[in-house]
Amino acid sequence: FAVPPNPKAAAFVDTLKVSGIRASASDPKVLMNDRVFRLNDLIDRTTGLRLLEINPGHLVFMDEAGATYTKNF
Repeated sequence: FAVPPNPKAAAFVDTLKVSGIRASASDPKVLMNDRVFRLNDLIDRTTGLRLLEINPGHLVFMDEAGATYTKNF
């Protein structure tokens, strides 16, 4: 069964400003809110949000409960 999304985490993902991505098989990165993040980096301490996937058109995040969130850009 799917874990229901945390409204705080969903709101946080909505506010992220993605400036660019570097799609690479070995070390993909994304520039968000003027900071560089890699896969599995902790994005937000209060919700435990981590960067799960970096794709050309969207990012996928997961919170500490296991709910996933998608940011399209």
